[in-house]
Amino acid sequence: MSKHKGKTVEVVCPCCGARLEVDTGLGKILFHEPPPKTSKAPDLNQASELLKKEAERRERRFQHSAEEEKIKSELL
Repeated sequence: MSKHKGKTVEVVCPCCGARLEVDTGLGKILFHEPPPKTSKAPDLNQASELLKKEAERRERRFQHSAEEEKIKSELL
């Protein structure tokens, strides 16, 4: 049996940030470190602001639709 004198290579996933240590001679993963957890709490102030903006947008569209219906009945 031949001895494998492989180097180890550290690979970091560009998507999630997980880290792998791979033996190039064996082609095997020696170590796996899971990606760091991001405990980002939701920003309630920002969510509230988004809900207000969405409600305003819906109201504008409703008013525009109501105006178009008035004009449509006059045209007919």
